[in-house]
Amino acid sequence: MIGAETIKSDFECAKLALGYIGEWAKWMSGIQTAAIGGLGAIAYNADKLQVAYAAQERHWIIAAFLLLSVALLLNAWVLSSVASIALRLDKLRGESTLDIYEAPSFTWFGGRNITLGFLMGLQHWAWGLGLASFAAFCLRHF
Repeated sequence: MIGAETIKSDFECAKLALGYIGEWAKWMSGIQTAAIGGLGAIAYNADKLQVAYAAQERHWIIAAFLLLSVALLLNAWVLSSVASIALRLDKLRGESTLDIYEAPSFTWFGGRNITLGFLMGLQHWAWGLGLASFAAFCLRHF
């Protein structure tokens, strides 16, 4: 990663950090699902989706739904890569720098180029932009 500083840590700290990331990812999955459900509850009027929404409101609904869904998908990828990195962590035990954020997320074709830190960064951006879109819809709607 450009400009990223490698973090020196030991095996136990890396294991502990993976556990924290796993717990964070599970919590984020719940809150992201709740945000998508909340968006649906607000956008879906008692009987049907209001087709009377202004074009800008519809755009914010679609943007929020897509971004929150992408964030949820990326979060699932983060959670599954935590398990993949944990399985490979013992091989890295002897290295002087155990930076799990710079560890490849998976070992399959192409996965070596995608680090855990990159996935988490993308997930954060999608989540933040999804929440901003949700807020913009709410501001226009209410």
